[in-house]
Amino acid sequence: MSKSHFAIYLVQLLLVVGPSDADRIKDTMYMKISGSVACYRRMNATHQIGCSSARGGSVGVVHYCDSATDLDFILKNGSAGPYIPVLPISLLSAETVSKLSSSKVKISGLLLHANSENLLQMSHENQCPNDIFNVQQAPKTCPDSGGWNPWGTGLLYADVPFPMFYMHNDSEVSAIRHCFQAFNNHSFATQAARSLCSLELNAFMYGTTNTQTCIRRSNVVTNLNPVKFCDPLGDSNVWGALFPLVTGEENDSQPIRDAKYIVVAARLDTTSLFEETAGAESPITGAVALLTVAKLLKEMLPAAAASVQTNVLFILFNGETYDYIGSQRLLYDMERGHFPTDLPPNNPILPTIYPENVTLFIELSQLGVGEATYAHYLSADAWLGKFAANLTRNNPSTVVPLKPTPDSLPPSSLHTFIRGNTSIRGLVLANHQTAYQNRFYNSLFDNSSNIGYRYYNGSEIGAGTLQRHIADVATMVAKSVFEEVTGQAYQGGASPSLLLVSDRDWLE
Repeated sequence: MSKSHFAIYLVQLLLVVGPSDADRIKDTMYMKISGSVACYRRMNATHQIGCSSARGGSVGVVHYCDSATDLDFILKNGSAGPYIPVLPISLLSAETVSKLSSSKVKISGLLLHANSENLLQMSHENQCPNDIFNVQQAPKTCPDSGGWNPWGTGLLYADVPFPMFYMHNDSEVSAIRHCFQAFNNHSFATQAARSLCSLELNAFMYGTTNTQTCIRRSNVVTNLNPVKFCDPLGDSNVWGALFPLVTGEENDSQPIRDAKYIVVAARLDTTSLFEETAGAESPITGAVALLTVAKLLKEMLPAAAASVQTNVLFILFNGETYDYIGSQRLLYDMERGHFPTDLPPNNPILPTIYPENVTLFIELSQLGVGEATYAHYLSADAWLGKFAANLTRNNPSTVVPLKPTPDSLPPSSLHTFIRGNTSIRGLVLANHQTAYQNRFYNSLFDNSSNIGYRYYNGSEIGAGTLQRHIADVATMVAKSVFEEVTGQAYQGGASPSLLLVSDRDWLE
């Protein structure tokens, strides 16, 4: 994939006197725009999604739009196409892209810029994220009206026939608008007969068709064709255990083969329609809560007592946005006896952990401050109901209550494990009951301002703040897991570190 960039230029008829003037003439014609990010191409097993420019760039006449009415005007009256509309990001929707794709006036690209006012919502994800890979049983795991993500446009999975860029730099947006006003914004019927301000969008993607086709082409390596067309989506899951998986001295240890495991999990990835991501409410709040639980439990249980038969696995799944590829890989390895490492089942180094060894799965999902923290679990299981009651009892917050929510399961890694082993018990903690509170899920606008984050720099962090809320959720989970591991309530004085929770490096 080539480096994304675009340029603005004025189409003119020029008489070149000599080669010595070429650079200066070019400088007067072209202005390179650098503060932008492109929509990019992805593929799955059946088709391609995302965007690509033509090879060498896509060129079009600038039409600056302040409203949907301005866009409709050029689609009906444009005479000098192809055009590249310049729109505020709030106008980006599935309807807008469909209109541009099917327009009789040729559209060769789309340039988007920040709104003059704050966005109310913007999510490129589907309304039911990963629905094909969610548990398909009664009760339905995706609501009939609006889905879990009611603000989702689904554009993340659309095959867009032209390139799209998002611009950050306001001064460059102003330059494009000035060029449009000076040369394009008059006498639309005669545009084809005069010099016009135009854009070139360059974000050519070599990948095409579907995954199998692209991988096959990439694997055909010759000296004459060294291009790699695409790379597989993927990364590494991160896991750790509360107690050692072995017993004995360092050079004389034996695997602990009969242990049971509680999994505390969160996701590690996010995505966006454009070649830039943020990720605050999803996934940072859940990941920070998990790390806080791990640190707190280690203070509560510095070593396993002889009577303790349950260990705790902390897992950060990577790749959950796209078909739960992180959790699916881990379950795949577990089912084949390849977790935590690819050694024979009875090896003398590490125990083999199978799905049936997992007694409880707790997932920490989106955890921004809301009206409540909801404990979702799919079936009205008496044991899960009791554990949810323990969470309620251990919740230190006087501001945000814990509400058990049976017969409900939002998109989460837990779906992977329930699909593979329906007997597993698990629940998901989130700040939403029937619809995401996060209006910017899987978009570049899910940032620190979206979750009301404030860095206190050592000042007191009070009730109702994001940091205190995450610390309270971590305390609730840690104390409840402590009870499951030891069989007794926690009586000590360990508490979460608000300085750790508040560290602004999480959001940078």
